[in-house]
Amino acid sequence: MDYKFVEDVDGPSVLDLGKDIDLESVDIEKIDEPLFDLKEQGSNNVDNVSDPESIQESDDMPVMYIETRNSSLEGDTHPTTGVPFERVEVIDQNGEKVSGVFPKFESYCDVKLPDENLGDSDSKQFRICNEALKEEYENGTLNCSKFSERQLDQIKNGDKPEGFTWHHHQETGAMQLIDTEIHDKTGHTGGKSVWGGGQDAR
Repeated sequence: MDYKFVEDVDGPSVLDLGKDIDLESVDIEKIDEPLFDLKEQGSNNVDNVSDPESIQESDDMPVMYIETRNSSLEGDTHPTTGVPFERVEVIDQNGEKVSGVFPKFESYCDVKLPDENLGDSDSKQFRICNEALKEEYENGTLNCSKFSERQLDQIKNGDKPEGFTWHHHQETGAMQLIDTEIHDKTGHTGGKSVWGGGQDAR
């Protein structure tokens, strides 16, 4: 998606940089010499820029503020569903830190998609989630009290239980099993808009 963002920049203004220079005090032979050797900067080596594994989150990364649906509800709850909205910072598909307002749904099952499936279709991702849900049931780690007998039978069969939706969380690859009515009535920007692929607002 196209981001609208703001970055805080400290330092001299363009006008400051354009002030007159006393040429008699400048060593012309050294003026074009690099201030430092990029090859000696370790993780800042320019050869690493194209390597996704070299991109790590740090407090020094600039934050890009993205427009998200219902961002006016930051620190408040949705008037219809009561779902709280909060501002969070996450790393997007380009390795950049972004800040947006997202809903905090009640999740009945959390699944982490493998990296190789992040760009898959919704239907394939949902099949992976359904299988993970079934495994939780079989391992005894699923809170079965949250589901009806009919829904539990669907889970045992490897199907998504009726009345629930797989929601793309804003954290990369994170999926949540959410009450469908709550999900559909809570307008929001889905995680797919942050980490790519699939349909929006999921």
